[in-house]
Amino acid sequence: MKTNRILSAALIVFAATACNTDYTTENFSGQDLEPMKIAGVETKTVFNPTETGGTVNWTVGDHLAIFDNKGGKNIFNNSEGAAASFSGNVTAGTEMFWGIYPAELATSESTTNGILTATLPATQTPAAGTFAEELNISVTTGFKTPGTPEVTDISFHNVCGLISFTVPQRISAKKVTFSTESRELAGTLEIDCDNCTANITGNGSKSVSMEGNFAAGSTFYFVVTPGEITGYRIDVETNAGSLYYKSTAAGTLDIKAGDLKKLGTIDFKNGEMTASASHTYSDGQLTGTALTINHGIPQNMWKDVTALSLTVSKGGTNYRTYSATSVNGATITPTGNIYLPQGTYTISGSYTMNGEQTQIKETNVTVLAPTGISLTSINGVTSYSLATGGDVTNANTHQADRIIPHATVSGVSEAVLSEVGLSYTFSLSNGKSVSGTTTSSAIKGDNIDGNAWATHTLTASGTFDGVNVAGNGSSVCHITGLPYYKNFRETSDATGWTFDGTANYLNDYTKGYVIRYYYNYVFSTKKYSANAFSPSYALPTKIKAHYSVEMHIAQTGLSSSSKTLTVRTGVTTGTNISNGKVNSFKEYDSYLTKGENKRTVSINEEDIILSNGNRISISVDNISYSGAVEHYAILTGLNVLYVDANIE
Repeated sequence: MKTNRILSAALIVFAATACNTDYTTENFSGQDLEPMKIAGVETKTVFNPTETGGTVNWTVGDHLAIFDNKGGKNIFNNSEGAAASFSGNVTAGTEMFWGIYPAELATSESTTNGILTATLPATQTPAAGTFAEELNISVTTGFKTPGTPEVTDISFHNVCGLISFTVPQRISAKKVTFSTESRELAGTLEIDCDNCTANITGNGSKSVSMEGNFAAGSTFYFVVTPGEITGYRIDVETNAGSLYYKSTAAGTLDIKAGDLKKLGTIDFKNGEMTASASHTYSDGQLTGTALTINHGIPQNMWKDVTALSLTVSKGGTNYRTYSATSVNGATITPTGNIYLPQGTYTISGSYTMNGEQTQIKETNVTVLAPTGISLTSINGVTSYSLATGGDVTNANTHQADRIIPHATVSGVSEAVLSEVGLSYTFSLSNGKSVSGTTTSSAIKGDNIDGNAWATHTLTASGTFDGVNVAGNGSSVCHITGLPYYKNFRETSDATGWTFDGTANYLNDYTKGYVIRYYYNYVFSTKKYSANAFSPSYALPTKIKAHYSVEMHIAQTGLSSSSKTLTVRTGVTTGTNISNGKVNSFKEYDSYLTKGENKRTVSINEEDIILSNGNRISISVDNISYSGAVEHYAILTGLNVLYVDANIE
């Protein structure tokens, strides 16, 4: 007799089940019957359900279909459990018989050559984790001595094979299907009991399935016909309605009768996460960055997802995130920073199903550099620009050598700038510059002080998100020298001033430049004088100005009468009183009364017209002298202010 094929499996515990329906012995041949008892039948099949080994035994209620060589078919019942003693009847005179288990699957009415038919169902109903022994068809061939009831030393042999696989712990299954396009797996079998071979006849099924309530992580066993399987697919439907699938086109499963092919835990297809990003613009302004992510979870799995979270990061910084308790679409839009600076971002995340968290394979998305950003409306505020703009009051309080640079950031919204600042630099044609960062479209740079009285050109440039930002245009900045405030009582610095004679700085209680001096005493007489010319003003156009001169007159010694001082002021084109005057000089008389030794003289000149290169001149034309005295005419200050810069 043929020996049993061994079905080996590890770490699997099976609950063997059997149909307990009692079958009545029938005589399909219509001939006389004689009893037969099959005693000492080996185990139903040898199987290894534990690490220590084991077998699957016969149970009370197992039924065999016995076909004899006289054309009879009868049902034999096992009444002794694992001892397996099957009793029934065969046609009288039987010398040879063929048996098949389970009897319920046999469809033949008779055979005289050991060829039987049976149906292996495509829908298999045992619970997950169970060896479907009532579906695992086994056959035997035996000989009997007519008139002798007992037959011994009978072995059954499997004609089908098993395929097992386990779903991941996150999946709680409702229906599981194993299918292939390469051949039929179940259907009507033609079985040669003598050779233990089976072939599908007619149209078989290319899939086998089972349905029920299966715990997460269950293992499934399918009984299939022997033969090679090239390419297969596993489909799992969950109680929530999700559909998972795994397919393979490569490799071959060679299923032999009595063998178990263990596929292990199946990694179901999760798809690939993808993403795309692009900057958004409105009316020529950069308004943000659009980022769309396809999470890659197949739609047939969405119903089981109870948590989904994603993070968009670059350089260790999280820019956007997403979190949800369900999945309702393939694409999602994370929230966070409205603008994504250029570079490559990593998108990572996970989802949870049936309490198990699964990491999504990371993906990258590249954000390109922004375009269309520039610096416009470049402007340098000076005292002259304020005056020409009609703001004479602020023009006369603005520091004369100061330029305050301004510009506008164009092509990017305030919202984006608030997240990503723009670095800028203002440069003057004299080589000076100031730099800073703005988070607003209106830039006001730091003051650029100490500029020479001349015309300067202001330009601007910057960077935003690593992109050079050009300045569109430039600004002409006029440093005119106005407003001019000079107080010689506080400083002896006379830079730009010209004295065409002798002018000494008097560093005592009066402080200022002595531009007329007379000393008359008993033995000597001294005197000297100078005309004073202010620095020349750098004016691009004629302006109306107002100036004021402050003098100090003093005398020491004996004075027998009042003394008169005549101060003459005006505008010159150079440093020559006679030849360079622009308009008529005006004279102002002041005097010291008898016994008075000092007096401050303030001359508030009427409005004058100044042009480029003009100076203010101050001179003392006459001092009356008498007595033993020293007479001083001291220049202590000059102020020149804008009145109107728009007279041309």
